[in-house]
Amino acid sequence: MIESLLSLAAILVLAGVFATTWVSVRLFLHARRHARAPLFAALVATLLAGIGLHIGLLQALFAALESVQWAYRGRSVSLWQVLQSLTTGALILVGALWAARTLEALAARHLPPHAARLANYVGRVLLLFCASVLAFAAIGIDATAVSVIGGATVAGIAFGLRQLASNYTSGYVILAERPVSIGDVVRIGTTEGRVGDIGSRYTTVQTAGRHVLIPNDVVATTIVENLTFTDPSLMLSTTFRLEPSVNVETLRDGLLKEVVQVPRVLTEPAPSLVMGAIEEGLLVVTLNFWVGDPENSQGKVRSDVNLAILRCLSQQGVEIARPHRVLHRTTP
Repeated sequence: MIESLLSLAAILVLAGVFATTWVSVRLFLHARRHARAPLFAALVATLLAGIGLHIGLLQALFAALESVQWAYRGRSVSLWQVLQSLTTGALILVGALWAARTLEALAARHLPPHAARLANYVGRVLLLFCASVLAFAAIGIDATAVSVIGGATVAGIAFGLRQLASNYTSGYVILAERPVSIGDVVRIGTTEGRVGDIGSRYTTVQTAGRHVLIPNDVVATTIVENLTFTDPSLMLSTTFRLEPSVNVETLRDGLLKEVVQVPRVLTEPAPSLVMGAIEEGLLVVTLNFWVGDPENSQGKVRSDVNLAILRCLSQQGVEIARPHRVLHRTTP
C-alpha cells in the first residue's frame, strides 16, 4: 500500500514538473511575441525537461547549484536560490504583460474606444507596478529601498521632461473627460479634420490627405472647436466682383441652381448669394454653401464651386469684373 502511494506521488510530481515546464515554455514564447511558434518546439522542450528530471540529470544539476553558496546579511544563500528568485520574478513580469494584453483585448471588445484606451493605460501601469513589487519581493530586494530610489529617479526624470510628462498627463485627462473622442470632427488652431487616434503623447487628426500629430498638452490647454458636438456640416464661401450693370437678382437663381449640382454641396442648408459691399465701383458678391464632410478636402469642393460659377457666368454672358485703377499724373 505504501509503495503504491509512493508511486502515485512520484507520478503526480512528474506530472507537476511537466505541467510547470509546459507553462514556462508557453509564457516564454508569449513574452517574445511568437504566438504562432510551432507547437512541436514546446512539446520537445517539455519532453526533454521531463526526461532529464526522471533519469536524475536535473537533480544532479540542482545539487550542484545548491552547493555554490555564500554569506549575505548573516545567512547562507545558494546559487540555486538566486536562480529560483530571478525565475520567479521574470515569470511574474511576463504574467503581468500577458494580463495587460488580455485586458487590452477585452477592453477593445466590450468598451467604447476612449474607455478602452483609458482602461488599457491605467491597467497596464497598475499591473506592472504590482508585478514589480512582487518581483522585487521574490528576488529578496527590500521594497522600501527600491521605492525611495525609484521615487527620486521618477522625480528627476519628471523635472527634466516636464513637457513630455505634461503630454502624458493631458492624454489621460482627455481620455477621462472626453472633450474630444475618436471620430469627432475638430478644429484646433489652423488644423481641421477628424480625430483618428488619441495616444498617450499626441492626438492624431486626419485632414485632407495627411495626418497631423498634435501634442496632448496643446489639445488640453488651447481652444478646441468640436464640430461633432453641434453640426458636422461646415459653411464655405467664395467671393467675386461684378460690374454694376449686372442684374444680381436675375443672376442669383442660375448660380444657385448650378452650385447645388456640385458633388458634396448640401441642399439643406441651401446655398445663398449675398452682395456684401460695393467697392471701387464694383459689386462684391459672396456665395455661401455648405458641405457635410469638412474633414475631407475643402480645396476640391471649393474649386468645383468656382468652376460652376465660371460656367454659369459664361452661359449668361457675364464676366468677372477687374479692379479699376485711376492714375493721376501731375506735371511740375
